[in-house]
Amino acid sequence: MSTKLVCTLSIKEIKAQFRMLVFGGRVYCPRCGYTKVRVSENRYRCPKCRKPFSLTSSTWLSGMKIPWDKLYLLLDCWLKGLRLESVVKLVNISYPTVFSWYRKFRWNVPKSAFKLSKSGYYLVDETYFGFKRKGKRGRGTQGRKPLFGILDSIKGNAYTEVVSDLNEETLVDIIDKKVPSGSTIISDGWRSYENLDCYGYNHIIVDHDFEFKRTNQMEACWSHLKRNFRKMYHHCHLDNLSEYGREITYRFCARKNPDSPLTFLQKSINLVPTSLH
Repeated sequence: MSTKLVCTLSIKEIKAQFRMLVFGGRVYCPRCGYTKVRVSENRYRCPKCRKPFSLTSSTWLSGMKIPWDKLYLLLDCWLKGLRLESVVKLVNISYPTVFSWYRKFRWNVPKSAFKLSKSGYYLVDETYFGFKRKGKRGRGTQGRKPLFGILDSIKGNAYTEVVSDLNEETLVDIIDKKVPSGSTIISDGWRSYENLDCYGYNHIIVDHDFEFKRTNQMEACWSHLKRNFRKMYHHCHLDNLSEYGREITYRFCARKNPDSPLTFLQKSINLVPTSLH
C-alpha cells in the first residue's frame, strides 16, 4: 500500500497565512483599494467598483483549481526535488496536474535567488544539455544546447542563461549586465573570453591542460545542476531548457538554506501593489 502525504497545516491556516502575505492585516480591493469589501462563499466583492476577486486574483496562482492543502504539498514536494511519478502517488493527484504545477513553479522562481555580489571575483564557463551522442564532445557538439553560467565565488550564487552561440559578443553582453566593471573574472582559455581585459575586467585565464584548481567551484556548480536535473527529469525538450535551467540554478543557489513553501511564495508571489496598502 502506497503512503500518502498529509499536510501539517489546515486549509484555514494556509489561507490565513497567504491572506496576510498578499494583503497584510486587512483585505482590500486590488483594483481600487477600497477596504470595506464583502465576503460571500470564499469570494470577495468590492461595493465600490462592483468587481469580485479572490485571494489569488492578483497573483500567479489565479485560477487555481486544487485545494490549498494539495497546493502546499505539491510545492513542498517540488522544493524537495521529488520526481513527478513519486508525487502522483504521495499526494494522490493526477500526473498532468503535477506536471502543470511543477511547470508553474519553474516559471515563478524568485528572481532574488540569482543576485550576485557587487564586488569580488567571478567564474564564467559554459556547459551543454541534450542527449549524449557518439563522436565529437564539448563545444560545437550537434544536437545540444549551451548553458552559460556566472558563479559568484563570495556568495556562492550562480546565474545561468541559455545562449544560441558562444561568440564573444553574446557572452560579453551577459557578463556586462551581471558583473560589475573592474571585477576579477576567472575563465578557461576559450577564445570568446580572451578580450575581457578590454572591457574593464581583471581577467585570469586558467589553462585546463595544466590546472583545474581555480575553476573547481564552477565545475562543482555544473555537476550539482546536472545531478539535480537527472534526478528529477532525466531529460527535457531543448526548447524548454531555459525554464529548466532557471529551476536547477535556483536549487543550487538555495542549497544551503532551502525555502519552505510559504517562504517561496513570499519571495515569488506577485503581491498586490504596495500603493494600495
